[in-house]
Amino acid sequence: IPANGAQKSLWQAAVRKGWEEGRESADHTLEANFNRLTRDYRGMLVYSRLLQQGYITSPVVTDQQQTVSGDRSKLTTGDRVRRLKEHAGFVPDKTKWTPVIQREGDHD
Repeated sequence: IPANGAQKSLWQAAVRKGWEEGRESADHTLEANFNRLTRDYRGMLVYSRLLQQGYITSPVVTDQQQTVSGDRSKLTTGDRVRRLKEHAGFVPDKTKWTPVIQREGDHD
């Protein structure tokens, strides 16, 4: 806590500066997160379109419900295990592709 007027002025200036810097940092973080969200969403749209057109295959995920698992020191009940069996991939056979014709003015 400031002891006199000079310290109080210095303290208030430092608080203002810290607040401004914190606000700028928060704004930059928000902008970066929004840009990342936008990029990821657009990527999901592209993935969905490519999958629907047959240009790529979807990943294969196995799902296994385990009623009881564990050992002498740890016991888990109702555990669900999912494993990626096969990654998504390109379909090189163009006869399996379904082209999409877009008219001028059509938007996704």
